[in-house]
Amino acid sequence: MYRLWFVLLLLVLGSAGCFREPSFPEEPSIGFEKIEYKAGTKDSILVRISFQDGDGDLGLNPNELSPPFDQAGPHYFNYLADLYYEKSPGQFEKYIFPSGLPTFYGRFPRLTPQSSDPDKPRPLEGVLIYGYEVSIGLKAVLGNTRIKFILKIKDRALHESNIIETEPILIPSL
Repeated sequence: MYRLWFVLLLLVLGSAGCFREPSFPEEPSIGFEKIEYKAGTKDSILVRISFQDGDGDLGLNPNELSPPFDQAGPHYFNYLADLYYEKSPGQFEKYIFPSGLPTFYGRFPRLTPQSSDPDKPRPLEGVLIYGYEVSIGLKAVLGNTRIKFILKIKDRALHESNIIETEPILIPSL
């Protein structure tokens, strides 16, 4: 019995030493997984995407506001989602927000790969769930309309991911 456990332990330790890190390009890559509308005291839309990044430099901390990530600059946001609404059956058009109103662009926090050497870039792979609160204004304008998002992300080196499209979902009316 002890010999069997010892052989199993050697197999586990031996296979752990053979583990190789995945190899991904430095540019992030994303894939659509799921979109859902959650009704509640504050309705929300949740978008779930998978991601891979070869050097693990995804996300921004709230205090990262120096150029190029300053609020006035073009790289403040790292989650870039454009909203499209169904104008006619199967035909979607980009929704243009009136000047000064918030868009669906956002920032997600740093995602840090596990590493024994913090200075060595490490590949990163996982799932990001991004949520939007659905305002009364959105329901008033796009209630009872199907919407979808076309989105991409950026890493801290300003590499942009591929562009993905969500499935359409229905925004309920007021």
